[in-house]
Amino acid sequence: MNDDSLYNENVSQLIITQDDVPDSSTDETTRSELIDYQCQRFPLWDIHRFVEQVLATDKPGFLIITDKRGKTRIQELPLAWYFRLLRSYIERIPADVKLCPLIALFQESSAEMGLCSEVTCAGDFTGPGIKEAERYNALLDLIRTKASTVTRYIEAKTYASTYDKRMFERLQGYIDRLFLVYSKLLVVRLDLEYGDDFAEYITLAQAQQDISRFVSLRRWNKHFEHCVGLIIAREHGDNGCGFHFHCILFFDGQKRQQGINLGKAIGKDYWEGRITRISGQGDTLITRGRHFNCNSRQDEYRYQGIGMISHSDELKRSNLAYSLIYLVKEDQGLEGIAPPKTRTITRSVLPRAPETKRGAPRRISIGGKRDPLPTQTDESQCQEFGLIL
Repeated sequence: MNDDSLYNENVSQLIITQDDVPDSSTDETTRSELIDYQCQRFPLWDIHRFVEQVLATDKPGFLIITDKRGKTRIQELPLAWYFRLLRSYIERIPADVKLCPLIALFQESSAEMGLCSEVTCAGDFTGPGIKEAERYNALLDLIRTKASTVTRYIEAKTYASTYDKRMFERLQGYIDRLFLVYSKLLVVRLDLEYGDDFAEYITLAQAQQDISRFVSLRRWNKHFEHCVGLIIAREHGDNGCGFHFHCILFFDGQKRQQGINLGKAIGKDYWEGRITRISGQGDTLITRGRHFNCNSRQDEYRYQGIGMISHSDELKRSNLAYSLIYLVKEDQGLEGIAPPKTRTITRSVLPRAPETKRGAPRRISIGGKRDPLPTQTDESQCQEFGLIL
């Protein structure tokens, strides 16, 4: 059975690969809801994207030109647009937390230059003066220097340059939509693999069949109750690792808890005990599969983006986004094994947001402080703080 047309009874939607149909996030109603929601947030991930843009070029933000008569003028280049957002970026970063590398790079660079939240003035779009333009250019240079000389930033720069950004944006939009519908999500991550005695003999067809059954049969499995979304990435590894799958499952956090136990049950009872089972059960089980339950060791992850995540927890949401980079890396080890243009990502369709939202008004978390969301969306204010990019 092809997993591109599997029906999921729990959410009454088709399980599709990412590019099989137009992404529903392009629907005008959906897009309007997402934009409005973005206006109510201060995503840390915006800083990551800013640093990516800085590292993608060696150009300054402003050209400071002095003519023959000694008159100085400032010319804006593409990166100048982000100057007005520095105040917002600095204010978003919580104190004393472990940040994703490129966000940490921005924080370290701005702190080293003594920049604070008053570096720009809210609502001032007239452009900087000479000193402000020079400082901004110096900040960009410092970010690039650190990214080329500090080991952990060199590694982060490489890591962040080898993934499918188009696919990443679509998956991130998918997760944003889940948080639009659900106030908190229980995120369970599993690596689904094959045992050492079987891995090298598993063909692409067999692996595809196994993951198809994993997706389709879950509607009859109690462990998937209140599962509201999934992302599965296919990969092939060398050294006998063979085909394996990186799986992120999203559960309604109001209905499900205990992600460690849930991950163990899905990995052990479902993947090993049913999908890849050969014979026996319990202590006599013989199976082709094995699994790794990431939630069981979530405290060991430097950038923790699994477990229970509230819609207002921008730190965990940025960490979750950082983990997506690995899922959409350009080299999945399938070249020469799978047919050209084989899709490597499967996800469920975006859920529909309820027309009437219930419960207490949502609150956002900025620097560890929780503030109520605005009752109305002020688009100019959103643009001012860089929330519509």
